[in-house]
Amino acid sequence: MAESIDRELTRRYLDRRVDGRMVALIDRELDGAGSAVDVGCGSGLYGPALRRRAASVVGIDHDPVLCGHARATGAYDRVVCDRVERLAEHVPAADVVFCSELVEHVPAAELDGVLAAIEAVADRKVVITVPNRLSPHAHMDPTHVLRYTLGSLLRRLDGSPKFGYTLHPLGFAEEWRRRPWCRPLDLVARRVALLSPTVLYLGLRR
Repeated sequence: MAESIDRELTRRYLDRRVDGRMVALIDRELDGAGSAVDVGCGSGLYGPALRRRAASVVGIDHDPVLCGHARATGAYDRVVCDRVERLAEHVPAADVVFCSELVEHVPAAELDGVLAAIEAVADRKVVITVPNRLSPHAHMDPTHVLRYTLGSLLRRLDGSPKFGYTLHPLGFAEEWRRRPWCRPLDLVARRVALLSPTVLYLGLRR
């Protein structure tokens, strides 16, 4: 990710609201974790949910404004303001690495470094969520610079010698799920990754 800070992106991240899908995911995949790292923690939106499930939580983000907000949540043992590629310099190991809504912002040339840093720290599990690029909302944000298909990203991740990855649907966000017209679509989207607006890549230690 670029060293320069996009202030408009900072503002948008400060305006984000908690997504129930991510809380449910954290409850399911991080329950009982001894330690967790929130990679690209932003304003600390999911710090409290992570804190409920993991004994210790460290956040990392490159934006100092967002890091300040993350610290203010009180959910993290520590918030590191640095590039993800330097994660191992700050955190030697963690049971689980949680990485939500970050990978799509990483230029292709920097993706290997980001993924290597995540896997170097994760002892047991890697949790990555990204927008499905077949969904219109994935194209509305100009900072979504990584070009991928669900299959190509799965192959890239599963090529890891350390972790085996599987792809899972997450369905629609709560604000859409509550709308009557969306309910039948969500029933399908929660079962079929290709139709899910956001997807999960779950990596387990080989």
